[in-house]
Amino acid sequence: MRQAKSLILPAVLLIGLSSCATQRPLVQNPEVALSSVQLESLSLASQKFLLSFDVTNPNAFALPVRNIRYVLLLERQPFASGETASRFSVPANGSGAFDLSVELDLMRTAVSLAPLLRAGSSRPLEYELHGSLAVAIPFAGPLEFSRQGTIVVQ
Repeated sequence: MRQAKSLILPAVLLIGLSSCATQRPLVQNPEVALSSVQLESLSLASQKFLLSFDVTNPNAFALPVRNIRYVLLLERQPFASGETASRFSVPANGSGAFDLSVELDLMRTAVSLAPLLRAGSSRPLEYELHGSLAVAIPFAGPLEFSRQGTIVVQ
């Protein structure tokens, strides 16, 4: 009898853990898309771009974003990457937007800027965006995002 009782608790825990593994995560990943790339300033030493993003929150609660980590490729070439502290909230089952200002050094980014210079401002460029949003929600790790599309640099 004592041995049967000692087996019940591990069995209940195992069943509970296996049912948790089949459920959706507590926090679903948002969708993040690049909405615009604007050239703000251009000199021989550096170029400054404003990157704008749209965020869609599929969760039934707001996402309080605290940090953004991103990698952006244009025409399969590394364009910009980084991590920035950004505090904003995306409403429950809603959408929001955020901007990042990026300053590039011409000496290090000549290869990634070449497609922009060749295309001018009229042809859409392919982009790949990967990254994560750190949110102020207990026990929630970084929320990953990944997106491909096209964009016209303005």
